[in-house]
Amino acid sequence: TWKLAYWRVWEKAVPDAVWSKVRVSTVELLQRVLKLSPTGLPPHWCRIDGSPTGASEAYFADYTFDYDALQLPIHNALHLAWYGPEKAAEAVAMNSKIAAWLASNSGAKPSTVVDGYSLDGAPTGKNRAVAFLASFLSVAASSPDASPEAWFEAMNKISVQEDGYYAALIRLYALLVISGNFPNIPQWVDDNIIE
Repeated sequence: TWKLAYWRVWEKAVPDAVWSKVRVSTVELLQRVLKLSPTGLPPHWCRIDGSPTGASEAYFADYTFDYDALQLPIHNALHLAWYGPEKAAEAVAMNSKIAAWLASNSGAKPSTVVDGYSLDGAPTGKNRAVAFLASFLSVAASSPDASPEAWFEAMNKISVQEDGYYAALIRLYALLVISGNFPNIPQWVDDNIIE
């Protein structure tokens, strides 16, 4: 549900009102999470009201900023790149709130980022992880008051061979989005869908 940019594409490419409903529900969920999270960090999993799932399986009960959650700031940056700040207000708000937390938290600097945080910003992970650096790089690159250079440099100090497949994909996704080289799917749809 976190992929607002894609829901807008589906709204245009597949003429079914369900995609508009999915997009609106996603916007509402982002707004709830933004109010609940003091840092702007989204949870790994949550209910539609933004609260913890209460699931019996630990993976689905995880209410921290973890590996699934770290994709959202990159999706937010993509939404902003494709549609601009007017249509991506929630994406801008979330990434800006995370950027403010990063700027004010000495434990969340490019050289000290670990693989997981509680929503209040306390570290839950212990290891350096390029996927988290890529996520925060996307935050900095899509926030008007942040600077991405230090995040980019820190991420590039970790060799691709150390990544593993998931982190390598997250790194690639973030770099494509922030460099403007991710395919412009909305433009392709506009050019190829006959209304």
